[in-house]
Amino acid sequence: MGISKSAGPKIFIIIQLLLISLGGLAQQNALADSLLREIQTATEDSLKYNLFQRLSMAYESTNPQFVIDYAEQALALAEKMSDQGKIVTSLNVIGIGYKKKGDLNTSLDYFSRGLEICRANNLTEQQTQFLNNIGLIHANRGDLNEAMKYYHEALNLLDEEKDKLAVANLINNIGIIYFEQGNQEEALGYFERSLVIQRERKDSLGMSIALTNVGESLDRMEKNEEALAKYQEALSISEKINDQYGVSYLLATMGEIRFNEKKYEQASRDFSRALEIADKLEDVEGKARILGLLGKVSQKQGDIQVSNDYCFEALALAQKMGAKQTIRDLYGTISQNYKLFNDYEKAYDYQVLYKEVNDTLFNEEKSRQINELAIQYETKKRDAEVQLLKEEQAKNEALLQRRTIIGWTTALVLLFVSYLAWSLFQTNKRKQTFNKQLQEEVEDRTSELKKSNVKLEKSNKELEQFAYITSHDLKEPLRNIISFTELIERKLNGHLDEETEDYMHTVQGNARQMHALIEGVLEFARIENIDFRNETVDLNNIMGKIKNVLQASIHEDNVELKVGQLPMVTGNASQLFLVLKNLVENAMKYNNNPTPKIEVESKIVDGLCQVSVKDNGIGIDKEYHNKIFDMFQRLHIRKEYNGAGLGLSICKKIVQNLGGDIWVESEPGKGSNFI
Repeated sequence: MGISKSAGPKIFIIIQLLLISLGGLAQQNALADSLLREIQTATEDSLKYNLFQRLSMAYESTNPQFVIDYAEQALALAEKMSDQGKIVTSLNVIGIGYKKKGDLNTSLDYFSRGLEICRANNLTEQQTQFLNNIGLIHANRGDLNEAMKYYHEALNLLDEEKDKLAVANLINNIGIIYFEQGNQEEALGYFERSLVIQRERKDSLGMSIALTNVGESLDRMEKNEEALAKYQEALSISEKINDQYGVSYLLATMGEIRFNEKKYEQASRDFSRALEIADKLEDVEGKARILGLLGKVSQKQGDIQVSNDYCFEALALAQKMGAKQTIRDLYGTISQNYKLFNDYEKAYDYQVLYKEVNDTLFNEEKSRQINELAIQYETKKRDAEVQLLKEEQAKNEALLQRRTIIGWTTALVLLFVSYLAWSLFQTNKRKQTFNKQLQEEVEDRTSELKKSNVKLEKSNKELEQFAYITSHDLKEPLRNIISFTELIERKLNGHLDEETEDYMHTVQGNARQMHALIEGVLEFARIENIDFRNETVDLNNIMGKIKNVLQASIHEDNVELKVGQLPMVTGNASQLFLVLKNLVENAMKYNNNPTPKIEVESKIVDGLCQVSVKDNGIGIDKEYHNKIFDMFQRLHIRKEYNGAGLGLSICKKIVQNLGGDIWVESEPGKGSNFI
């Protein structure tokens, strides 16, 4: 099982700070000593304030407690001077310090207090900083809609040309909201826009963070090599500028990729380096995350007790922060550890805790997201229908107007015969003008129809996202059902009567069947988001891989699989593999012949390549030749032939996305030929 990418780039959101030049971070200690000496000799409150502010920011990347301590001394001086601008600046820095310590509630209190003062005193520039940072806190808590509201309010206050840094930061943060909602293409676009601005500004920290977030989106899109390249570039920058938070986060994130690639030793080294840095920084949020990752990798390496030690240490930190997602994941790992210890009672207890937290997260977050998607879809659908009705009404009015003009023209011709020549000339002129107007109106209506079609296509895409989210969230309850029934069966092993064991097996079987069905729905929904970049594909190599994958089933069922000479085609290798594999598996499954025969051949028809998969199986009645490519269409009950009814619908969708077509030629009892 791989590591779930639940953390995302939240911890790396750019927090807008003061417009203070701190110099090189590598000279931090020397700068701090110099500032402390100046404070001892300073006499004016205004000068002392500036020195304390600079001193607090000197520790922004290394020691959040020093940030808080020195900024509070600056705040006391600002309040003594009754300078509202200085007060809100200090409040912002203190809030940032508490955020870095993982105390989100205290951080939000300082940000909210600063925002109230900014609104009362029309401090627009500082107001955008507080709006951004409050949005950050809501995003960390998982309230993505509330976070988006604050980000857009801040963005509306900014001038894109004059406030490039602030715009880049907010664009980055909006990208993170799309990231958390699973819309990686949209998120990647925002992150790359932020990166372009940061490169223009030659802002090293900004570039490092933008590169990290681009890497996060590529990672979620399973483009591991591209993601690692972005992470490595960001790590080099962070090490160069002594951004210890960035170094710790990037090491842990790169370790996750290596964990999922089963490179456990390398992942463990990355996690250990990251933990050492987070511990020095007193980064509670980062430390909880990394300890959980060390628990995962220790479990894979067989060090179960070490894994539990890491997990319980992480759990204490996560509970202190109220980080429910981290708590849920840790409960899951601990339950698995006790299961490996054969301590099924504790495994069961922690599985129950896992389910309780997971249900809470689902009720708080996912239900609201799904309901909002449904409402958006219905609203846009109604808007499109209203627009179409308006266009139809406009066309009818134009037609009526034209008929009225023609009628008046005819009457004038009959009444004023003496002025026939003049009337004809004027009528023709009016008709030309009207036709031109009508043509322009038709063109306008056509343009509006095209816009309506674009809106409808967007609505369809959002509906697919709605289906994807719904199917994805159904998987977790099914995992709980399977896990609980396995735990109960093991715990009561030898104490169940035969009938109860049958019931348990039925529950497990049905749950796994439902899980397979949901996986199929997710696979079907994911096809729309796949990059169908064309490449040259050797179908002979594809069939060779399919033979290797299905070798055991071919031998067990005595299948005679004959593959002719196949051509090189232009397409997508992984998707063509999935199509041919599904067709060969169906040919094996729906075949009651003692010696199943399958032939895979190709030929050129009208300049196009036709690939056929022919079998001697049970065949298909003609009335079902089209229906079998629809989702969930099954011609047999599951007791006869297992399956979810999605394989052929997935094949059809892939083939059509590649610019082709698929059909079947078959008769009952005479086999099938899929082309």
